[in-house]
Amino acid sequence: MAIGERSRRDLAALRECQKALEERLRERTAELDIANQGLGDLTARLLQLQDEERRRIARELHDSAGQSSRLWP
Repeated sequence: MAIGERSRRDLAALRECQKALEERLRERTAELDIANQGLGDLTARLLQLQDEERRRIARELHDSAGQSSRLWP
C-alpha cells in the first residue's frame, strides 16, 4: 500500500513539473515570437536603408558623370 501511495505522489509531482515546463515553454515561445518580429522589422529597415543608399550613390555618380561630360567638348 505504501508503494502505491508513493507512486501516486510521484505521479502527481511529475504532472506538476510537466505543467510548469509547458507554461515556461509557452512563455519562451511568446518571447521568441516577439524577438522574431523585431528581427523582421530590423531586417526590413536595413533593406530600406540599403536601397536608399544605393539610390543616393547612383544619383551622385550620375551627377558627377554629367558634370565631367560638360568639361569635355
